[in-house]
Amino acid sequence: MATEAAIGADLVEAALEHAGRLGADQAEAFYTESTSDSVDYENNRLAGIDSSSSRGIGIRVLAGGRVGFSSTSILDRVEDAVEAALQTARLTEVEKRPFSLPAGGSIDADISDREVEAISVGELVEMGRQAIDRLQPLADGLLAGAGAGRAVATVRIGNSAGLRSSCRRSSWSFFALAQRVQGTSVLWCYDGGASMHRDLDVDGAIEGASEKVRLSLKEGRLETGRRPVVFTPAALAALLASLYGAVSAP
Repeated sequence: MATEAAIGADLVEAALEHAGRLGADQAEAFYTESTSDSVDYENNRLAGIDSSSSRGIGIRVLAGGRVGFSSTSILDRVEDAVEAALQTARLTEVEKRPFSLPAGGSIDADISDREVEAISVGELVEMGRQAIDRLQPLADGLLAGAGAGRAVATVRIGNSAGLRSSCRRSSWSFFALAQRVQGTSVLWCYDGGASMHRDLDVDGAIEGASEKVRLSLKEGRLETGRRPVVFTPAALAALLASLYGAVSAP
């Protein structure tokens, strides 16, 4: 049985050969495949588990100085996708700055982490459950949530100039959050992160969100009066964006 890598390489070659037979001056094909698992907790309970996988190929052609593109996830219709790309090229304008696709070279990069790939759905579920169990008791009416996910993807590219390269990568993420509603006030506390390696501190993220909740329980009083206002670049950008939207409205 052919491996996924061999299938991707064969599809890229088939697309390039068909594009050449149909008269494309240059062509390149991108093959992608990915798998992912994710777990979401909302309002103190498990909201969903999603596991998905996808494969597809995209073809870009240059014919008569025009560029066309097409893609498909139906892998036995690669030739149809090539023909669609050429039909698209006929509808586009001639490129004002002609270019040539990069030639030669073959790089097969693997920047995936086997420890990340080995994370199971059961582990993702347990990470989220720990967040709920630790956040929910911190305050009455607190709504706790969490999310954890893992993904692996491979991209393979080839072109008519001889370039053949691929890249495989993995990643995962985790976050913990808490929502607290009191009267007309709504508070969100959040912590988490994402990484390509098994170096995320899940316990630290949960504790970070927990500490923010604990701090929110301490009420402070500010006396009425005049206060200095400091505009940081970020604040000024937000104000200017609002002003621009107002004066640009029809």
